[in-house]
Amino acid sequence: MSLFQSQRTIAGLLLLATLVIAQLSVPTGWTADAGRVTLLFYDREGLPLSHTRVRYLSNNGSADRDNDFLVDPSTLRVIAVKALRVSGSNFAFDVADSPVALAFNWPTEPQGYSLILLDNGGSGYSSPATVNFTYQAARDVKLRLDAALATRPDYQPSAKFRIAYDDAVGHMAAADASLDQSLRGKEGQLALDRLAVAYDTLLFEHGPATARAGRGSLPPWLGLTIDRTAHYRKTLDLAASLTQPYGWIRIVFDDGKKPSDYAKFIRYAKDKGLRVMGEPVDSFYDKRYTRARYRQRFVDFINAFPQVDAWEVGNEVNGGWLSPEIPGKIADAVQEVREHAPGKLAVLTLFWQLNTETAQTSMFSWIDANLPASIRRNIDVVLVSLYQEQAPMGVFFDRMMLALRREFPVQKIGLGELGYWIPGQQFWWAHSKDDPNGAAKRATASHYYHAALDYSGSVGGGFWWTYIQDFPADPAMQSILRNLRDNLQNSGSDPENPIFKARSRSRIF
Repeated sequence: MSLFQSQRTIAGLLLLATLVIAQLSVPTGWTADAGRVTLLFYDREGLPLSHTRVRYLSNNGSADRDNDFLVDPSTLRVIAVKALRVSGSNFAFDVADSPVALAFNWPTEPQGYSLILLDNGGSGYSSPATVNFTYQAARDVKLRLDAALATRPDYQPSAKFRIAYDDAVGHMAAADASLDQSLRGKEGQLALDRLAVAYDTLLFEHGPATARAGRGSLPPWLGLTIDRTAHYRKTLDLAASLTQPYGWIRIVFDDGKKPSDYAKFIRYAKDKGLRVMGEPVDSFYDKRYTRARYRQRFVDFINAFPQVDAWEVGNEVNGGWLSPEIPGKIADAVQEVREHAPGKLAVLTLFWQLNTETAQTSMFSWIDANLPASIRRNIDVVLVSLYQEQAPMGVFFDRMMLALRREFPVQKIGLGELGYWIPGQQFWWAHSKDDPNGAAKRATASHYYHAALDYSGSVGGGFWWTYIQDFPADPAMQSILRNLRDNLQNSGSDPENPIFKARSRSRIF
C-alpha cells in the first residue's frame, strides 16, 4: 500500500487532526513581535532568504510586481495591500482581532508560480506568531488537497499523482520530525513543489470524469475565441473538427465594426453546428463607450443575430482599465438579453486577479461591491478570464473555483478566456521557466481545459484567446482539444443525451 493509499483510507480523521494541528505553527522556543506575524523563508537547500531575496523571488526578478495582500480567509476579499514590512532580516505583517490570510505569489518547480494563501489551516492569523513560510504553505496546500480528494471518492489516481503525493508526504514527515527551521523550510519547499504537481494532476485527470457524470448539468463547453473574420471558413472548419459536438465559438465584435460585417461568419458557424457566444464590447474598448452607447451596441447585435446562443454582457469587468460605469453597463446589457433574446444565455466574464492589482479590482472584492442580487439573478453563466502570467493561479485554482461557486450558487461557472505569454504581459511563468512559450503554453492550455470541468455546475469553457495564432500551425495544441473531445464523447457525455436535454430545458438559473 502506497503512502497515498494509506492517507486516503483515513482521510476524514486526518483532515480533522490537521485543522487542529495547523494552529501550532510556532515551535517551542520561538517568539513573535507583539501584534505581528513574522515570516521565515528558506530555499530548497535550507539556506535562509533575506527579505530582499524573497521579494525578488515573489516578483519573478525585476518584474516589479509586489503582490503581498492580506485577505479574509473565508471570503477572499482584500483587507490590506502591500502588507509585508521589513522586520530585521525578515518580512512580517501586522494582525488585529479579525483573522487574515497572506496572499503571495511563489515559485514551485516545475509547475511555475502559484498563488499561495497562507491561512493557518483555514483559520487565518489574528495573534502574534513566527511562521516558517514554505513549511506552513505546504501544510495549508496539503490540507486543501486532502479535502479535494475526500470530495472525489471516485478518483482513480495515476502513477504521476501517487508519486508526487507520496513524495510530498515524505518531505512533510521530515519537516514535522524536526524543530530546525532551516530543515523545515527546505522540506516545506520541496513538499510544496510536489503538492503543486499532485494538485494539478488530480484536477486534470478528474475533470473529464465530472463532466461525464453530468454534474455540470449542461453539456461541457469546449470553447475558442475568434477576434477576426479573415479566412473564416478555414478557421471555423478547424474549430468544429476539434470540438464538436461540444464546440463553442466566442466571437469578439471589434470596435468600429457593424453587425453586417459578421453576418457570413455567424451563418457559417451555425451551419457547422457550433454554438456561438457574442461579445459586443471587449474590455480593451470599454472606455470608448458611454453607458448609452454600450447598451445600443447590444441592441444592434442582438437584433441582428437571433441565432446567437449566448451574449457576453461584460468582459473582464473587474479589470482596472475599465470605466467605473461598468456595473450599470452590465445591468443594461442583461436587460437587453432578457427582453430581446429570450432563452439565450447572459454570460459575465471576470478577470482573475486576487493580489496583483488593487484592492478594489481584486476579483472577490469587486464582486461583493459591484454585483448586487438584482444583477446576479439575471446572469446565467459566470466565467473567469485567466492569464497565469499576469496573475498566478497554480495550487489556488481549486479554491478559486469553489469560492466562485459559493458566490454564484445557481449560475453556471467556468473559464471564459484563457491564454499564455501574450506579448507585454509576461510577469510570471507557468509550468516551465525555461520554455515559457512552447511546451509551457501547451501545458497551460491542456491543464485548464481539463481542470475547469471538475466542478459542480461548471461548463468548462476555456475559450483560448489566441486560437487563430496558436492552433492552426500546432498539431500539439490541436490534439489537446481533440483528445479531450474524444474522451468526453466516447464516455457518454453526449449533448444529445436525454439527461442533458432535460436539464437544459429546465431553467435553473
